[in-house]
Amino acid sequence: MRLPSDTRMPTRSNFRFGTAVPAAAGTNQATATALTSQVNAVTAADGTKGVALPSTEEAKSVFVINTVSTALLKVYPANGSGDAINALSADASFSLGAGQS
Repeated sequence: MRLPSDTRMPTRSNFRFGTAVPAAAGTNQATATALTSQVNAVTAADGTKGVALPSTEEAKSVFVINTVSTALLKVYPANGSGDAINALSADASFSLGAGQS
């Protein structure tokens, strides 16, 4: 099934239903690449770079794929949200394994 790449959610955000291939960047929550699609095949992970999820108000579920088979990808909650991923502390990054989703 192919998802449409240009369908916008009915909000004031930049979040889109669909797929994207963003490159990981930055070394913390504020400088990580902000994810704007529902399905994200992330490139450029090197164990220090990362991506930031959209706020929970924008998206209830986001799928992140680390396309790099040799390095971890840092996944952060939305910048400044105070949210937590799983049982981690607020604003802490989750390390997504090499080649994992």
